[in-house]
Amino acid sequence: MLWWTLRQLKSKNQSTRRMAAERLGVLGNTRAVEPLIEALQDKELSVREAAANALGRIGDERAIGPLTRALTPYGGAIKEAAQALPNIGGNRAIDALIGALKQKDDYVVYEVILALGNVKNPRVMAPLIEAMVRGVSVGGYRERYKKFAEVLKPFGKPAIDSLVDIIKDLSRRGRGNAAELLDNLGWQSANDVEWTYWFIAHEYYKSANRIYWETCQSKGTAAFETLLPLLGTDEGVYIYELLLMTGGGRAVELLIGELKSGRFRESAARVLANSKDHRAVEALIETLKSGPQPLRKAAAESLSKIGDGKAVEPLTAALLNDDSWEVRQTAAEALCRLSEARAIRPLIAALADKKLHNSGGVVRTLQRMLEQDVEKISVADLRSLASLNSFVEIGQHSDKCGWTYEREVDCSPLKQLARQELIRRGLEA
Repeated sequence: MLWWTLRQLKSKNQSTRRMAAERLGVLGNTRAVEPLIEALQDKELSVREAAANALGRIGDERAIGPLTRALTPYGGAIKEAAQALPNIGGNRAIDALIGALKQKDDYVVYEVILALGNVKNPRVMAPLIEAMVRGVSVGGYRERYKKFAEVLKPFGKPAIDSLVDIIKDLSRRGRGNAAELLDNLGWQSANDVEWTYWFIAHEYYKSANRIYWETCQSKGTAAFETLLPLLGTDEGVYIYELLLMTGGGRAVELLIGELKSGRFRESAARVLANSKDHRAVEALIETLKSGPQPLRKAAAESLSKIGDGKAVEPLTAALLNDDSWEVRQTAAEALCRLSEARAIRPLIAALADKKLHNSGGVVRTLQRMLEQDVEKISVADLRSLASLNSFVEIGQHSDKCGWTYEREVDCSPLKQLARQELIRRGLEA
């Protein structure tokens, strides 16, 4: 009987109150609405949850306000209140749920999103997408967006079109969430431009997975034009190499501009090493002559990777005259890689630099040149090599225990090879 069940709702026993609320929901009598609204304030969570469920089953609009107030971090019956409102139906209930999507509490928003999956009214689509794209931190990311995609599926193409518009807006936050929703909705890009927007939204340009990079490269000009607006933003440093891969000569011009006055000049210098373009060589040489210390170092590294003979003289000048030992060392390493006869004299001079940490590499390079390209070496350079001390001091160094000691590099193989070549040429060693 209704009167008895209502009386049980006031019982001192928690289980009795909970079962009474459940029973009232089954009965569906509107006379129980007010007592159930009061039960939403019960000190026991299980009773509040049962009351919210019962109000949803009865479907009386008087419950909309109290159920809406339950959609707070401290409401306690958030999930049940969210599920109850769609069962009541009507514009007031829908408006209450849409309003709750703007709350800052992630759990409230999460439960409201799932509850709106039961509402097929088209006007909830845009607020739903906005909340999903904004993101909530509840549960696992992948599983969460699978559930969200199920909520959006009934809206079909309009929902997909809205999400595509979001990933195309490069100033919009949450584009990665929109791309994840598209993935779970089974979306396929219509063209290379759309694919590139999807690639950007997922931030795959930061990924170490080269498969995505290779696919992006295959998109060519379409990808280049789509990536271009990221240049000059905080993300620009990540796309230099992709621009070079997709834009070719056009990208070289842009990267030279970035090298001269961009925000990430060192990164531009390093990426230009992959261009093998003579314009890049000229720009890097200019930077090596006049750029700040970190940039001069990056320019020296890139010039060595490009391997253009034009770089030998500027690198030699840097090795002999630069005021930074790091730049001098990088220039020495670059000349080692170039392995040109013109580099022998500055490399010999570099052995006298006690701050040079790669003296061993200099010796190995000179030895390799003596073994492989000795015919290209002049008599004067051979005599310089032959007159080297067998062991050249390369400065003081400290070990982990704090002991300071003199370090030496063994130049005797250079002396021997140089003397052998001089004798072979019929000259005095």
